[in-house]
Amino acid sequence: RVGENKLDMLDSDEKLLVSNSGSYELKKISTFAQVNQAQQLQEIYWKLIGIKGKAVVLGPSKREPYLMLKIENSRLQGFGGCNLLMGSYELKEDNTIRFAQVASTMMACPTLAEESAFLKVLSEVDYYTIKEGVLTLYKSRTIPLATFEAVYLH
Repeated sequence: RVGENKLDMLDSDEKLLVSNSGSYELKKISTFAQVNQAQQLQEIYWKLIGIKGKAVVLGPSKREPYLMLKIENSRLQGFGGCNLLMGSYELKEDNTIRFAQVASTMMACPTLAEESAFLKVLSEVDYYTIKEGVLTLYKSRTIPLATFEAVYLH
């Protein structure tokens, strides 16, 4: 039987089938596009390639800034170019994302200004898109703040 965002399994007499754990029911939880976007976003190494329209250029032997959004406990982990990053994130429908409690270790380095800009961007982000392996974080759905490239580790 088809219901509002659900399907119920019925027996041959059109009665709801019930087991020890409840009825046989399929519920709509999300659209394919939403599931697909979240799967494309989480557990991926996202290398930072741009902030506010400016390319991120690494000096020789410098580690690249990156983010990883872990599924477990919705944890953010990453590297800002000098310090390790940690925090949490929340995903909602329509590609809405919020970062919270983002913190870093406190080492001093010459690239601290760039890292501070990266952290500031994370506090302003509220929307994301993913196209062809490129993640873009936005403020108010219109202002691109940061761009990342997916790096698949082997």
